[in-house]
Amino acid sequence: MSGDEDELNKYDDPNLKGLKRHFNSTTIRGRANVAIATYASVIVYILYAKFIKGSNKCPECPTIPAEKADK
Repeated sequence: MSGDEDELNKYDDPNLKGLKRHFNSTTIRGRANVAIATYASVIVYILYAKFIKGSNKCPECPTIPAEKADK
């Protein structure tokens, strides 16, 4: 093992299992994982909202031109 891996694993608690091991607030790596997950979820939400907003066009619905809508 290199020195970098020892430094990263120094604070790993062997009692932590599953998500608790990856998303803890006591290690830099755990906090980084929380930040990455937060950014990823925001990006996914934005992409989902854009996809849903773009697919709301109904081909059967008539469109009213702006000139007639003002009258």
